[in-house]
Amino acid sequence: MKFGIQNRGRLRQVFKLCKWLFTPLALLFLLVSLWRARFIMQDAWDNSQGVYLALAILAWMAAHLLSPWFVSTALRASGAEIPYRQTLNLHLSYLPARYIPGGVWHTVARVSGLHHLGVRPDQLSSFIIFENLVALCVTLSIGGVLVGFHKQNSDWQFIAFFVAAMSLIILVLCPVLVNRFVMRSFDKIRFGSYIKGVVIIILFWSFASASFLLFVSSFLDSLVVSAWLEIIGVYLFSWGVGFLAIFAPQGVGVFEVVAASVMPVVLSFNFSALVALIAGFRLVVVFADLFMWVGWWLISVCFGLFRVKS
Repeated sequence: MKFGIQNRGRLRQVFKLCKWLFTPLALLFLLVSLWRARFIMQDAWDNSQGVYLALAILAWMAAHLLSPWFVSTALRASGAEIPYRQTLNLHLSYLPARYIPGGVWHTVARVSGLHHLGVRPDQLSSFIIFENLVALCVTLSIGGVLVGFHKQNSDWQFIAFFVAAMSLIILVLCPVLVNRFVMRSFDKIRFGSYIKGVVIIILFWSFASASFLLFVSSFLDSLVVSAWLEIIGVYLFSWGVGFLAIFAPQGVGVFEVVAASVMPVVLSFNFSALVALIAGFRLVVVFADLFMWVGWWLISVCFGLFRVKS
């Protein structure tokens, strides 16, 4: 027993060390890629279409309105009734926490807020599982199918289809496992609410994918319709793989490398330029977060709407 505890402690220390080492290395890799492709990227940004970039930011801002809807639905599945306006307030008010090193503080802040609203620990546990596992399984299953379909006769096709199949199985079994190991003698998961939550997550990633597609389109003279689904699949699959890399906060570095590796040939950049270009999409997310947070702060200050009582 003591030996097992010591091993777990050592593994935890190794994991923390890997996480803290990987982040600066990943950032260094992105900076090197950006420097090597600086002339290509300068030309691409100079000739980019600002309208598409603005629409990409707007699409991601719209996605922010769906995320709190999923929170309310996921909590309702476990028996907790929290109105949409309160989950929206928690989500938007704590957006700056996403940029605190570690990548988990936005979730921590929202969970703390939900606890103060009376949500039980077991309900919070099921919500955290649903929020992370459903998002992961939806992105990997849909993204894996799209990537596998377009990457025929390649190693990526087998990997993508296998990951998609496993993700779909986990997505189906998720509420059963939560009922068995988390809820136990408490309220059981309501499958109707769970299915509704999955649909909401699909809608969320539809907006997120549209944002990425618009971002990529801003650097092209034209984009054939047949490449749309392939680029969307690349984004979803790469995000899922980056999420799985728990040692990389917000998938930094991993997302960009995977996306650059499976990106269609419609983007005629070299690998370094592709990595740098895809990393630039994080700026879209940053601006969308900033605009939503500032907008919500102004609404709260000026009108006093949707404030959550402590």
